[in-house]
Amino acid sequence: MSAPENPQGTVTPRGLTRPHDTWAEWYDVVYDACFGDTFAWLTEATLNTVLTKATAGARIVDFGAGTGRLAIPLARLGFRVHAVEPSGPMLSQLVAKSAREADPIAITTDQLDIQSFTGRGEFDVALCVFTVLIYVTTVPELRAALKAMSDALRPGGLLLIDLPDPSVFESFTADTKDVFRIVRITRDPREAQTEPGTGFTFDEETLIKAPHLHRYHDRFPVRFWPPEVVREYASEYGLAVIEDLSSEFSPAASTYWWLEKQAHTPV
Repeated sequence: MSAPENPQGTVTPRGLTRPHDTWAEWYDVVYDACFGDTFAWLTEATLNTVLTKATAGARIVDFGAGTGRLAIPLARLGFRVHAVEPSGPMLSQLVAKSAREADPIAITTDQLDIQSFTGRGEFDVALCVFTVLIYVTTVPELRAALKAMSDALRPGGLLLIDLPDPSVFESFTADTKDVFRIVRITRDPREAQTEPGTGFTFDEETLIKAPHLHRYHDRFPVRFWPPEVVREYASEYGLAVIEDLSSEFSPAASTYWWLEKQAHTPV
């Protein structure tokens, strides 16, 4: 089935962009339309998991915070939340949504990649979930991201991370009353076979049907990282897996871990 014509809607330009820049204002609409109850369940399950570890008033850094799906409800609960998000348009959505809250909430923000974040051990909990790590696509970037997450945490601080299974990297089409979405995920034939994991290109064309017509295109690299590789690199920066939650998150087709920053962390 081909995408419906878009005679009146706006069109975003093609090209390789920072992920989600071209459709940040539609991000929540698209994900709710395509994944609905599953995404709502995943959000609630993730929040409940954080609540099992985070004490009242804890400082939480949310890496790849997006439009605030976790940051905003955590701030509502009284946690001190810092949102790190590389996409300016996505971060703008988070700020706008938090400003519309009935009761004021305080979320500080940084427009940065994970690996560019400079932490000083001030956070109790770090989050890197909702497939955020797939946007880190080289070994140096992965190492830098894990180091940045470790540096952000105090000794004994905790990191919740998810690592999508290979099954997540499959093309799909979604046709709902609100959106028509075609996602093509293809393996990158140019990648060095010596690199761990597998590189892909994510290519999406979507038509928003309601509340008014809008078409966008998004294209960017992503990478599957084997859990054993992430565990090995994380340990080099003082992050040790203390709990495997994968069975509790089986519908998400991902490995879920709590990692703890060790008291004596390698420099």
